[in-house]
Amino acid sequence: MARDAADVIQDLFNDAVAQAELWRAYAATCSLGYNRAYKSHKDALDLVKKQMELDQLMLEAIWGVFIGVIGKVASAWLGRLLEPAEKMEGLASEIFNKTVETMEDTARDKAWDIFKDSAAKQLAEKSDEDRPWEPVGIDPSTYAEQMRKSIALLANHIEKGIIDLKSRVQNWPPESAAFFAREFKRSCPYFADLPTDKDFEDKMARQGELGMWIRWALDRDEGWWRRNDNDTRSVYLRGVMEPILGRLVDKLGVPLGEVSSVVVYGSTVLPRRFPALDMLKFIQWAKRNKRWILGEDPATEQACFLIRPNSMSRNHMIPEPFRMR
Repeated sequence: MARDAADVIQDLFNDAVAQAELWRAYAATCSLGYNRAYKSHKDALDLVKKQMELDQLMLEAIWGVFIGVIGKVASAWLGRLLEPAEKMEGLASEIFNKTVETMEDTARDKAWDIFKDSAAKQLAEKSDEDRPWEPVGIDPSTYAEQMRKSIALLANHIEKGIIDLKSRVQNWPPESAAFFAREFKRSCPYFADLPTDKDFEDKMARQGELGMWIRWALDRDEGWWRRNDNDTRSVYLRGVMEPILGRLVDKLGVPLGEVSSVVVYGSTVLPRRFPALDMLKFIQWAKRNKRWILGEDPATEQACFLIRPNSMSRNHMIPEPFRMR
């Protein structure tokens, strides 16, 4: 029996339904890649934060021992200095003992206040920037749900349009319907631009993490780093951010010279020189590469999922998470 135009469009509809399954599988792959990118990004920031917390605990412990030693030395010194006064009896003796206790307590409190306000304490907390150790990407579960909804909305839009077309092709020659179906599948990104790379998840993970670091660098206070580039605090922060430098250079392939410079740490007699993350260089590198995170919605902007074939240029047919300006 000869096929009419409606049969041809029905076949196109069936192909669209099958394509929806492929897009759902693609969304799952994107979510897996995003999860890997987000975890690597977050783990590196957590390592920096943890090291700073350990440094703070160590400084507090060292300072506590120091205060204890000073207290004992002060007690002995005061005792020797004021030994004759201890022989006083009655009210004079009581006043003397309370005076010594007050002096010791005051010394401890003053020492602790100095410690709390010291540069070491500031180093152990954070820079003057806003929440620098929080990941910039959205939560992986939120991203996965957004992907799922975007694919469902797109599939519904395509399938509804084909069903509507089927009701209006009764007078089309079958050849015209076949030509339309063929050209639609060839030119529509929903059919033509589905990524098929076997290593797509790996690409998504790498580019996603790169985009997160770019976004993270762009969010930093460049003015603060220019003002404090060579002071003790910034040198400490640069050194403690080694996990970030490791991710960028060792895992993501960013050239070492693009994001680092040598710092000198330690005494002038035996200085230690090592490459550390250079935030000013890092910020400039991020500015040169921010094209990775240009997008119209939070998922694209924050996860930079812009990996796709160059042919995917017809934005009106692209799911929201993949759309570009």
